[in-house]
Amino acid sequence: MVKILEIGGGPLDAEEDDDCCEIDPAEFAKKVNLKASADDDVVVVAAKGPVALKDFPHPRHLCGNYPFDTTPHESRCRKCYCSLCEVPASSCLEWKGTEGHCHSTK
Repeated sequence: MVKILEIGGGPLDAEEDDDCCEIDPAEFAKKVNLKASADDDVVVVAAKGPVALKDFPHPRHLCGNYPFDTTPHESRCRKCYCSLCEVPASSCLEWKGTEGHCHSTK
């Protein structure tokens, strides 16, 4: 039996007897580290069904396809939207550039 007690160094509000717990998708995207190493006990290798931050409209900074911290901010998937213009990112006229909307976060 595997228990998740912390993700990204922050304790979860889970009881000791719980085998699983619900995690807010936005917080999960910010905290989880999916880079595997030889010392890892658990590695995520697949997802079943739709994934909210990949398959449904989401702000660019929470994109599951192009992690905000590790990919160029101008990158976007077909479900990313501009949180400033409230339109799909592909339709945003001010997406690119050093002060472009692609850099906006919460």
